[in-house]
Amino acid sequence: MNTHDVELEIRQYLAELHPRRAGDVAALAATAPLFASGLLDSLSFVEFVAFLEQRFGIVAPPADFYQENFGTVAAAAAYVAARTKT
Repeated sequence: MNTHDVELEIRQYLAELHPRRAGDVAALAATAPLFASGLLDSLSFVEFVAFLEQRFGIVAPPADFYQENFGTVAAAAAYVAARTKT
């Protein structure tokens, strides 16, 4: 799966999570921090990773729960793409 497709699905998830901020999600740079933007907090972070695992059939071990892997749309998409390559 390519990162562009994953990014689109991540943006859709975030827009559904924050329907009043759908425009902000659409305009968000792929490298913008999701925590600083207010789109994720500690609870929604765990839900976000669970969404990625379920949607893309990956397993993200707790050792990988770092902002470097999931803190931006681009980082999360790259993480998923790396784990879905066959």
